Amino acid sequence: SIDGTVRIWEIETSRCLRDWRFDEPILHVAWNPISELPILAVAV
Repeated sequence: SIDGTVRIWEIETSRCLRDWRFDEPILHVAWNPISELPILAVAV
């Protein structure tokens, strides 16, 4: 987001599971949908 935060949400409960804060706006986020190999990539 423009405020430099990335959040992982639980869909069923709308609960924020994890958040990260960066000093710059987030330009792109990508994830691996395979649950055995959880990878999140963030570009600032």
